[in-house]
Amino acid sequence: MSPETLRVLLVEDDEDDFVLTRALLSEARGVKFQLQWAPTVEDGLAALRDGAFDAVLLDFYLGGASGLDFLDRLTSRAATPPVLLLTGVGDDGVDMAAMRAGAADFLVKSEITPLLLERAVRYAVQQHRSEQALRESEERFRQLAENIGAVFWLYDLAQERTVYVSPAYERIWARTIDELYADSGVWLRSLHPDDTQALAGVMGTVEPYEVEYRIVRPDGDFRWIRDRGFPIRDAHGAAFRTAGIAEDITERRAAQDTLASREAYFRALMENAQDLVVSLDLEGKVRDHSPSVERLLGYTYDELHERNIFELIHPEDVGEVLNAFMSILGQPGASVTREYRIRMADGGWRILESTGYNLVEHPAVRAVVVNSHDVTDRRQAEEELRASEEQLRQSQKLEAVGRLAGGIAHDFNNLLTAIQGNAEMLLMEAPETGPLREDLMEIKRASIRAAGLTRQLLAFSRKQMLAPKVLDLNASVREMERMLARLLGEDVALVTRLGAHASRVRADPGQLEQVIMNLAVNGRDALPRGGSLVIETADTRLTEEDSRRYPYSVVPGPYVQLTVSDEGVGMEPEVLARVFEPFFTTKEPGHGTGLGLSTVYGIVKQSGGYVWVESEPGRGTTFRVFLPAVNAEPDRLEPVLHALDDGGPRSATILLVEDEDAVRTLARKILERKGYLVLDARCRADARHAFEQAGGRIDLLLTDVVMPEGSGRELAEELLAVSPGLRVVFMSGYTDDALIRHGVLESRFRLIQKPFTPDALWTAVSEALEKGSA
Repeated sequence: MSPETLRVLLVEDDEDDFVLTRALLSEARGVKFQLQWAPTVEDGLAALRDGAFDAVLLDFYLGGASGLDFLDRLTSRAATPPVLLLTGVGDDGVDMAAMRAGAADFLVKSEITPLLLERAVRYAVQQHRSEQALRESEERFRQLAENIGAVFWLYDLAQERTVYVSPAYERIWARTIDELYADSGVWLRSLHPDDTQALAGVMGTVEPYEVEYRIVRPDGDFRWIRDRGFPIRDAHGAAFRTAGIAEDITERRAAQDTLASREAYFRALMENAQDLVVSLDLEGKVRDHSPSVERLLGYTYDELHERNIFELIHPEDVGEVLNAFMSILGQPGASVTREYRIRMADGGWRILESTGYNLVEHPAVRAVVVNSHDVTDRRQAEEELRASEEQLRQSQKLEAVGRLAGGIAHDFNNLLTAIQGNAEMLLMEAPETGPLREDLMEIKRASIRAAGLTRQLLAFSRKQMLAPKVLDLNASVREMERMLARLLGEDVALVTRLGAHASRVRADPGQLEQVIMNLAVNGRDALPRGGSLVIETADTRLTEEDSRRYPYSVVPGPYVQLTVSDEGVGMEPEVLARVFEPFFTTKEPGHGTGLGLSTVYGIVKQSGGYVWVESEPGRGTTFRVFLPAVNAEPDRLEPVLHALDDGGPRSATILLVEDEDAVRTLARKILERKGYLVLDARCRADARHAFEQAGGRIDLLLTDVVMPEGSGRELAEELLAVSPGLRVVFMSGYTDDALIRHGVLESRFRLIQKPFTPDALWTAVSEALEKGSA
């Protein structure tokens, strides 16, 4: 290790002393000296200005000038090396004057040895450097203490007083430092009352501590303080002072309180929010999630943590969701929204509308955050609304078609009455054989078929005449089994599963048989290669929930369910939507009228029940008929017996009122053929006139129910007021709703439904005349 080099300036007016001093310093062993000579005070000052020296050797007498003058001028400089004063004579007065002037040491030239000179210079340099370092340290401390925002303080344990406090004390405590120096108790008195006891065992302690407390300033304001103290110990380890840093953390505490409040607020939001919040890593694994996930989906934290979220997404939806997830990974801050189905812990499914945000580069998040809203109920409500709207449209369409069908059927009834009646009349006079009779029979057969179509239209429009009875549905099915087996053919197996305790229903027996038969025929047609047709009965109950499941708004209550199902070809959705429409058929032309299922619909609805169908292509079809259950014993069904006409002539006067010319003419011919005297009229006014012309001598009134200028019921009541013994028979091509409006079905009068045959008209008239109208 090379020796230290010290630069020394010798201010000496005697050159011999310079040579001697240089020789003495050259003999030094532990240090290398570089000596520079300045013969005058001015030369010495100039040398100090131009270069940096570690020490100055100054001759006390400089050719008439005193080294003390040089020392005075030298020490006024900012950076002055240590000065060792050299003199040729030992003088106590001189050395004291030199020390007062700022000399680092005083040496007598005659006593100087190389070792003494070396040690004196080295000691002066080291002492100077130490003092300079101390001054610099103290200056740094002063600058730090006076400029930091916190308070630095020193407390003397022996004197029990504050010996130093930095200027920040006055700003934070709003008190003077002098006040604290004079009375250390000021600090204790400034403590908040609630914190005094807690600090009693901490402050003057000899162990390191850190504590937070409040102070009250003279203006009443308080500040939060964080105080950290530590002991200062002597060479023996005994603590004699405590030092510390006290900083104002009021704003920090307020920020922490605000942050804690916000964290509590957002925690409460997260814990109570209905929306689901999930954070995912780049692979889609769950890192964290809100408590609402467990509430909605049923997964615990451990069951979902680190699980890949795409494992829970419905297979039909996962592809699109995964693509959306991947699309935002390379776009910091990007978002994407998708709707999909997710599996719950119990295996069910919920529909979520989710928005994913790429926050991977956010320092506090570093994840893809997915916010999801459960839209299952909303989607179900929308689907129910669509179904309800479709149901309404379908219902309105069927109602409109029904009204049209009912109107057409009424007009057809009038036309068919004329056609069928005239054919019957001609057949009575035609030869037993020959082409004329065959032609008339063909007309009759065609009119009968047309009347059947009319009845089907009336059934669909729910305007046919019904004769409801309390029926045992099981018994009705059993009575039809043999007939149905023949109808279905050998390649279709009929299977019946009848409920052991199926309730009774109220329905027209003939119409109920038509419902069963039409549904069976429809099932047979769906089994071109054969198979099974199943008819089932069972008690059931419809609820408000069924209004959402099925295409009708149902009246809740007990019902008897009739189910007819096949394992046939099934139906496409567009066919299923129109299955009950009249004249709609998927069969080839000439193989069906399209009225079979529409008839079923009308009969069931007119009987107060409901019918709907379930079908999928290739998976068969099931029709479900629900009829209101009744708590009553079945009615005894008896055959309808008509009085046979004996063919003899009759003697009575009949007033015939009908606005349709063809029907009026036919009815007149039929009645006159039996010998009745017939007075006919087109309207109510004509009928009153004819009645008056006959002097009231009319035996029977045969009148249409609905006429342009007033109803047949009003006419009957008007004539009965004059002739109470008058018999009345009503004719109508309308059905029960129109007849109820006109008060016919509730009256004591007889009714004949159009189209009617001559025999039916003769029977109705003869019974009315013979038995009376009561």
